[in-house]
Amino acid sequence: MVRSYLTIEASKDGVSVDNLQEILAKLREIDEEFDVFTDEGHTEDETSIDYEDTINTFSKANPELLLCVEGSSEGVGLDSCWREYFQNGKYYQVAPEWPEFDEENLH
Repeated sequence: MVRSYLTIEASKDGVSVDNLQEILAKLREIDEEFDVFTDEGHTEDETSIDYEDTINTFSKANPELLLCVEGSSEGVGLDSCWREYFQNGKYYQVAPEWPEFDEENLH
């Protein structure tokens, strides 16, 4: 498993929620591995936490929330960044698409 830096965010109806600390506390109750997240929702060190099942289960119990986890792995390359969205027990992962070099963009 690749070790990664992670950030978790939560929103409701497109607006960031004010109770991220409460959400993280509930996730920590479910799975103590979530202790690696600060109260601001990010990891300070690389981690290899297995978070998908826990967040997916939590999202099913809280279907009004959209949970987003962003991650990046050092030393793996630019394609090692991703974002996962979780809502109502479903999720999907996306990765940024980097444009090809275009000399005309240099200034």
